[in-house]
Amino acid sequence: MLTEDNERRAIELTDAAGRAHNNSLPELALKLSKQAEKLLGGGQTFEEWAQEAGGFNLETYQGQYVSKTTQVFQDCWNASK
Repeated sequence: MLTEDNERRAIELTDAAGRAHNNSLPELALKLSKQAEKLLGGGQTFEEWAQEAGGFNLETYQGQYVSKTTQVFQDCWNASK
């Protein structure tokens, strides 16, 4: 269940991730986004799901997945939340 406190923290983390990305800190942006995703999703992140499913290249470059297929799956994952 999403509490008001968790929702507020997720918004703050998402804002911080955006600022990190805009300041050329993609790795920090990804880390902050993952933390926000955990708060909102109630548990499993995209990366955890992809590791369980197997066959995904989770290497990133400038905040995006190197593998176009992995990036498309993550985009779908994010759109479904």
